[in-house]
Amino acid sequence: MGKLTIITSLLLLTFFHANAQTEANDSETTTQTVSSSEGQIDDAGTSESTSGEDEYVYSKFGYGITLGGTASTFDLYSGTRYGLTLGAYGTYSIFDKLNVRAEVLYFQNGGNKPDVTRTFESSSGQFTQRVHDRSVRLQNILVPVMLTYELPVGNLAPYVGAGGTYQFNFAAHELAKRTYAVDGGTSTSPTQSQNVYDEYQRSTFGLIFSLGVKIPEVINDYSLRIEGRYNLGMQDINASVLNVEAQAGKELRSNSFMLTISLGY
Repeated sequence: MGKLTIITSLLLLTFFHANAQTEANDSETTTQTVSSSEGQIDDAGTSESTSGEDEYVYSKFGYGITLGGTASTFDLYSGTRYGLTLGAYGTYSIFDKLNVRAEVLYFQNGGNKPDVTRTFESSSGQFTQRVHDRSVRLQNILVPVMLTYELPVGNLAPYVGAGGTYQFNFAAHELAKRTYAVDGGTSTSPTQSQNVYDEYQRSTFGLIFSLGVKIPEVINDYSLRIEGRYNLGMQDINASVLNVEAQAGKELRSNSFMLTISLGY
């Protein structure tokens, strides 16, 4: 009986020892599995985060303000007229990289014009007037509508664009000097400004081409756009038959280069 008890006790001890060893091994295996899984999660999280930092994020709608400078010419003549532009814009994303952009801008353009010489008769005799050093400044509301296509590089978005413009002219002034020749003598006036609003068309259409880069989140969620544009006039801007171009049967168009900075959401 004593021997049976001893044998039984040894068998029970062996069983419990083996069972404890098995549980210890299972626990170690589980711990290793969890640690490995956590490592994979950490790795995946880091990769995802890293990917997120480099990936450019698109938004469906956008809006902002635009400010810039202009350099304009009349296509028939040399010489450049400088001005400014400012206004607001809105964007809508058709696809991830393709957007529609519409703007309403105050826009200055113009150019230089050739000298004009006129001869007049008066009671005291004949005299000649030469108008020279002429430059014209037009003030407009410009509405460009463009399609832009973005080519993301990291978190930057270079883009190209093209579209059409509607231009409404609400003011026009010509700066010029006048030299008068009377009885062999001459006199020249200082530069004078003349209202020539009636000599230019109220509404014209054109084309616009752009190249720029969008820098996201420059100030909080607001992005910065730096852009160069070329406005190509497609219609004659003359409205008066008294203009030199109209008398010569030629059309006068205005072309402009614009450099703008925009801040928006």
